[in-house]
Amino acid sequence: LQPIFTFFLQFSGQSLGGSLTILVFSRGGYYQLLAEILTIFKMSSGNAKIGQPAPQFKATAVIDGQFKDIQLSDYRGKYVVLFFYPLDFTFVCPTEIIAFSDRAAEFSKIGCEVFAASTDSHFSHLAWAKLATLDKNLYLISLKFFGLLSCSHRGLFVIDDKGILRQITINDLPVGRSVDETLRLVQAFQHTDKYGEGE
Repeated sequence: LQPIFTFFLQFSGQSLGGSLTILVFSRGGYYQLLAEILTIFKMSSGNAKIGQPAPQFKATAVIDGQFKDIQLSDYRGKYVVLFFYPLDFTFVCPTEIIAFSDRAAEFSKIGCEVFAASTDSHFSHLAWAKLATLDKNLYLISLKFFGLLSCSHRGLFVIDDKGILRQITINDLPVGRSVDETLRLVQAFQHTDKYGEGE
């Protein structure tokens, strides 16, 4: 699995030293993306709150050897599911990533991008990605923000189409997340966006 481009991110808010890698996998005309993020923030420790805007970032991408600037606001108008897993090359983590990958097209159909994140280096992600076949709609991210540093816990964050953080869940390491429940959450938020509560 060969990445098409790499990008570097800078986040607003409290910064911490560390690195972040994003892989966007694709087939059939979609992009594949490998990104290393150099400046990070702790979202779950006060920089972002439920019902408040998610911290924004700007990024410089290398696309086929050329630089291109991108930003989180590029995803405005879509929901984003960002889920964290501890490490590549472990037992539960690949099954979770593949489970989300297998259902990523369902998220895409309802206007939602799926990002998978860990604190592994981009080299580890690239090595693991070469062994896996992932859906074009799954973005694999290696990062150390949202308060999930060192070995990432199983955090899951839902950001809505207006860039507002709608949901935060952080599990202990032994317990994975349900793709069905995550899809239900996104659909439920979208339903209340459209019809309000109690409908």
